[in-house]
Amino acid sequence: MNRPGIISLLTIFASVSVCFSDDRISTVDAQAKYLTVEQNGALKLYRVMDTTDITVNGAKATLQQLLPGQTVAVKIAGSVTAVKITASGLGSTAASARPLALHSVTVQMRVDGTDRVLYQDGKLWIEHMSAQKPANIYINGVEWSPTWTGDKTEPLTKFAIPVAPIIPSHVAVKQYAGRSKVKQEHQPAAPAVVTISDDPGGADDYEFQISW
Repeated sequence: MNRPGIISLLTIFASVSVCFSDDRISTVDAQAKYLTVEQNGALKLYRVMDTTDITVNGAKATLQQLLPGQTVAVKIAGSVTAVKITASGLGSTAASARPLALHSVTVQMRVDGTDRVLYQDGKLWIEHMSAQKPANIYINGVEWSPTWTGDKTEPLTKFAIPVAPIIPSHVAVKQYAGRSKVKQEHQPAAPAVVTISDDPGGADDYEFQISW
């Protein structure tokens, strides 16, 4: 017997994962509602929601009370959305002394039809192919309202968190949400190209991460 309610719940639980280790908070941006965490010398970005459960040293806390240097464990849904943040230690208001950069770009958007997302040389842009243009666009957890010229956006070049130079031979794409499978294309002129062709019958929310 088909039980869509149970299947939906199982899908949600399957998408939730936890990062437990000696990860440390690198930066906190309370205005944009994200934080970055250093994991074994690499940087990981998390988007913080109003519903995110945050505790610091065992006490209920807010995003503003998280400090760089604190040890942290983060439970996530999808690739960047923090469901629960557990921090400990004193931390410091000073920023991390070592400049770090992300080795990934996470894209979240509502797609109706077909769109292509391209990333190269520190620039990300979208090419719209059919149906309605994408909406509710977030890049690395930060909302983006691009300027369109015809069916192509102006490139996004200023990321909230620095992004490391891309390594074409190491590019991989992982999908976290969306009813249709996203397709990674390999082209010499554009190292990272992802095509989303949503099935007919209205729009759907997609989330995927390009990493290298």
